[in-house]
Amino acid sequence: MLHVGARSRRSDVVRVRMFVDDMTGIGLWPQSTDLDDVDLPLPDDVRGRVQEWVDEYAEHIGDPCCEWTPEYIYDHDKRGYALSHEVGEALGEGFKLEYRFATNRLRSEVRSNQH
Repeated sequence: MLHVGARSRRSDVVRVRMFVDDMTGIGLWPQSTDLDDVDLPLPDDVRGRVQEWVDEYAEHIGDPCCEWTPEYIYDHDKRGYALSHEVGEALGEGFKLEYRFATNRLRSEVRSNQH
């Protein structure tokens, strides 16, 4: 998990996790009982790109005709990570975005680039 985007010093910061799973079709997970993903203050274009990223995953993850090679999964993860920076910036103050990596490869690359 990596924290991206704006950070607030207030104690009421809402954590939002960004990842895909194979069941919900949701990519943004507010860690608040007061918010759903649709309540997040995001511009339509950013929200749309997140949904496209999620839909691509959801449409193909169980499809025996789709070739989910390690390289393809890495590429999807890489695009999600790049998108997470846009989402974090768009959410702004009061939110902290946490991107959950799908591959150890990308997680390792990002960590090594931070040092």
